[in-house]
Amino acid sequence: MRKPLIALIAALFLVISVQATLAQSETTGTTSENSSVFTAWQPFQFGVMLWFQDTDQIWVLTSNRTTDNDSGDELATGSGTYTVYTDNFSGDGDSTASSGSCERAPVRGFGQVWSSLGGDSASIGCPLAGEIGYDTGGRVGSGSSVEFLGPGNTRYSINTGDNGWSTISYD
Repeated sequence: MRKPLIALIAALFLVISVQATLAQSETTGTTSENSSVFTAWQPFQFGVMLWFQDTDQIWVLTSNRTTDNDSGDELATGSGTYTVYTDNFSGDGDSTASSGSCERAPVRGFGQVWSSLGGDSASIGCPLAGEIGYDTGGRVGSGSSVEFLGPGNTRYSINTGDNGWSTISYD
């Protein structure tokens, strides 16, 4: 009884793997919602950076800004513009960028992109924490919209038509 069960499980795994591969679109970078894509995420003062392992791309989501009426501080909003970069990092180790006036600097591919954007004077600002890795539920596309899960209770919505993004909460 165990051998047929093991064979059935192996066959199901093969079917799921093939479906996940076929679900990935080469033109939009979308996947099925049931896909599992390893992703790195790092928060910045005015946005986030994400790295998707399946495409080897770094997505920089830069926030629009607003001014706090009481303190006069610039604050990030939950929307803005995004740019996609190819991850060209090929070194061993962390290869930390110079932090300049920031408390920390991003590492590896995030550090390379951040440095090319101006480092501590980049419009995305300084990193607020180190990067974390997680499995996202895939990038699901419909028309010019692509959605994917971030860490915590965050869902990002990307509009490929105007290079805009926003966060939407989910339960």
